[in-house]
Amino acid sequence: MKEPPHSLALAWKFEKWGLPYAGGYFEQPLRVMREAEAALAVWQAFSSRAAAARAKKLFEWSEEYPQWAALCAEVEQWRGEADYS
Repeated sequence: MKEPPHSLALAWKFEKWGLPYAGGYFEQPLRVMREAEAALAVWQAFSSRAAAARAKKLFEWSEEYPQWAALCAEVEQWRGEADYS
């Protein structure tokens, strides 16, 4: 199994263990927190879409979660435009 991106692994740790405000949450670099938040949002959107696809309810999912559907479409567009050479 492939390792998740560092930002996503960090977000999972934040979710599981939390961060104390003093010496924790407010001590993290803003960039790290934003990257972790974005990675978690993308993972949640794609995981939710995959579950809907397995249940053959993708259309209903896209109507119920339009923000996640838009996020998935945007990420897929970025991936299509990426130059992996």
